[in-house]
Amino acid sequence: MSDKSRNDLAKSELERPFSDHDLAAARAHAGHFGIVVEQDEQWWYGRSVEMPGVMGDGRTPQAAIAATRSAVITAIATMLEMDEVPPAPARLGARTEQVNVRLSADERLRIEALARQGGFKGMGDYMRVMGLGGQ
Repeated sequence: MSDKSRNDLAKSELERPFSDHDLAAARAHAGHFGIVVEQDEQWWYGRSVEMPGVMGDGRTPQAAIAATRSAVITAIATMLEMDEVPPAPARLGARTEQVNVRLSADERLRIEALARQGGFKGMGDYMRVMGLGGQ
């Protein structure tokens, strides 16, 4: 995509006729979302932590962040328009992701015992703390 096309897209991305209410709510909600930025050769790419499929790019980290933030606002406004609930900001710490782990019967018994010895409510809490280094 040419720079002109990118600029035209950036200028027009919020010209879609969202209601003022949905657009204001989307802007407020998106302001709490995290953005991860990575460089690949000459371009910077951003993606939303809460909505990994929502991305943006730019020639500078700031441009990638701005493009990603605009894309997040658009995605959230679309969700609100469709009466869907956008994800909560990751910084709130809501545990919304589930991971399945296959263990042998012996591994499960050993982890359950370690969890109980450590005073954890269950294996999930134990594995999360141990895997994240006490976070």
